[in-house]
Amino acid sequence: MKTTLSYYPPTAPPAELPLGRYLPPVPAGLAAGWLRENLPPGAWVLDPLGASPSLALEAAAAGFRVMAVCNNPVLAFLLETLASAPSRAEFQSVLADLASARRGDERMEVYINALYASQCPNCGLSLPARSYLWKRGEAQPFARQIVCPQCGDLGDLPLAEMDLTTLAALGPDSLHRARAVQRLNLDDTDAQEAAQEALQTYLPRPLVTLFSLINKAEGLSLTPRRRQLLQALLLSLCDQASALWPVPAGRSRPRQITLPAQFREVNLWAALEAAPDLWPGAVPVPCLRWPELPPSSGGITLVPARLKSVLPVSIDFQAAAAVLPRPNQAFWTFSAIWAGWLWGASATQPLRTSLERRRYDWAWHAAALQRTFQAMSTHLPPKLPFFALLPDLAPGFLSAAFLSAASSRHTCLDLRVEPDTDLAQALWRMPDASSSAPVTSPTLAQLRSAVQTAVLAHLRERAEPAPYIVLHAAALQKLEKESLLAAADRKQLTSRLAEVQTSLSAVFQMENGPLRRLDAAAPVIEGGLWWLSDPPIPEGEPLSDQIEREVIRALSGGQPWTLPALHAALAARFAGLFSPSDEWLSACLESYAAPAPQNPLTWVIKAQETPRERQSSLRQARAQLTRLGQRLGYQVSGSTPVLWSEHQQAEYAFYPFASSILSRHLFAPPAARHNVLVFPASRALLILRKLEFNPQLAQAAAGWHFLKLRHLRRLEQSPVVTRESLPTLLDQDPLGWEEAVQMSMFD
Repeated sequence: MKTTLSYYPPTAPPAELPLGRYLPPVPAGLAAGWLRENLPPGAWVLDPLGASPSLALEAAAAGFRVMAVCNNPVLAFLLETLASAPSRAEFQSVLADLASARRGDERMEVYINALYASQCPNCGLSLPARSYLWKRGEAQPFARQIVCPQCGDLGDLPLAEMDLTTLAALGPDSLHRARAVQRLNLDDTDAQEAAQEALQTYLPRPLVTLFSLINKAEGLSLTPRRRQLLQALLLSLCDQASALWPVPAGRSRPRQITLPAQFREVNLWAALEAAPDLWPGAVPVPCLRWPELPPSSGGITLVPARLKSVLPVSIDFQAAAAVLPRPNQAFWTFSAIWAGWLWGASATQPLRTSLERRRYDWAWHAAALQRTFQAMSTHLPPKLPFFALLPDLAPGFLSAAFLSAASSRHTCLDLRVEPDTDLAQALWRMPDASSSAPVTSPTLAQLRSAVQTAVLAHLRERAEPAPYIVLHAAALQKLEKESLLAAADRKQLTSRLAEVQTSLSAVFQMENGPLRRLDAAAPVIEGGLWWLSDPPIPEGEPLSDQIEREVIRALSGGQPWTLPALHAALAARFAGLFSPSDEWLSACLESYAAPAPQNPLTWVIKAQETPRERQSSLRQARAQLTRLGQRLGYQVSGSTPVLWSEHQQAEYAFYPFASSILSRHLFAPPAARHNVLVFPASRALLILRKLEFNPQLAQAAAGWHFLKLRHLRRLEQSPVVTRESLPTLLDQDPLGWEEAVQMSMFD
């Protein structure tokens, strides 16, 4: 097994899964990429957390056998149902059964739609509203949405009398709320109160509608498969029925059960008809309940319990792989409630503590993760690799993961952080059976010193600013390497986490300290970019220059590149926390390459950017500079720089170059009174980005002129350029201008 992480290009964005707004957003292809690179086909992989169905499904589809341990019945149900790859036709069939079921003299579909009875203001047609808009704390909605078959989508409208009459006909909802809690069969007062608080996010009409459908579904005579699919639709409806759908919609990823200031109440029958689209069809993979095992060609054995209750097992695991989740009070509370509603009170029992817990902080999360790490350390083979994805990344999340791993004697072999996508990939190794490093009790001064050393060293090596999360990760790696993270018990784990956070804050907030935040307006230290207060002249090129150099080298080979393939090619050169961002790689591609005509996702080097063409353009630029300098009466010498001198004093130094790698010139002593960078216009935006991003580079560039090759041609051809006008004319085509400027004095 490799001890470093390659770049595993995502094959697709995070899948749109049922209840996906509560789940970790995991790009497809990452887990399969690591498994294929490190394990033989059919190898056994342990997913100790089961936090995302995506990982187990992806691994199984790639030909690996996965033991997925999951004590959340909602997540377990998602995994089993998605593994069976239900088709839309199957869902439509069971939905038709529910629609035609009778409630008194009415079909169920008619009864539910009547709860949303409204009227088109244009043609007077009676029809169900598609949704209602509410303000928190008010007794009735303030708007409705109508889609009339005759008048079309009328958007948000004021309420009509019929809407208010329909709402009033529901009557008191106290009985429905009592039954909703009673169905959970909670004998603990705290758990009952938590369930009742969560139910405040369900308005009366959705609650009545939801339980009418759940009760009717239980009375239908269905095969196990059809009942599974109907429960899948109802599970989606449990989420759709809550008021945690803010208006305007935006990106809704609730972690706390808090009503938005404005929210949408949807027509639940319309939501039920749309629910099949939330369950994506795919290739089915075998998914069996433990102790049944999948075939050697790949599949899943699902353990609906906690990890410590099943280990040890007689399976030869060759790796562990997991998505580490962030704390989510909303999802775990709702999971307990929804499980009880759909599968009975017994399904709620594994999640009773989720109802009782109101606060999910990073200390709690570290302790929860540590129990999983410890179970693996105790029962799995020594030095077993553990590949982990940390989506929705935050500094506290990364700290909790590192402390829990270190406290269970796991060693971090490599860590990649992608700030652009809020994702980290970590590779840990489980402890040797004989390893028993003592747990230390470092002082705050020791922690602070190690943090500062790590952060400053990383910035000096990077030679340019870095996002806070990258520096946070560098500090954690240093603390782990020096055995300053591990805690002996939960109490010490909590205090150690607080000490680490305190030490990080002290280093980054030190008055007149060695660091400065570039965007001082950011509300917290975790925001924005950080740089050295008094940076030394870099001994090597800044990281962005190094990456650009490798991109040029790759493109110059002549073969086409996709962005993921280019990133993968650069992964070995820029590993760990120096991994290039897709944003910077994309900017380089746009400057040097163009989409291939046959495949817009593939890039090929532009004809004018080939090494031969650029060398030719630079030779031409030197010739133009020579002619212009001689015409203005200067003595011309040299090539890089091209010097214009008078009385043996260099007045101008021109530096022709084909890239945006300007640090080598700016950080060197200036060669003349006027120093000019000469470059292709296609490089201007890259240069501008670097100057905006790197204050040390921008400071070094103060007083320099930036001359595009196209503007040099105009200067050389113009008969009116003089010594006196040249300093002004040099700056007439600024970096940020895309098109050439027509200068009036040339007319």
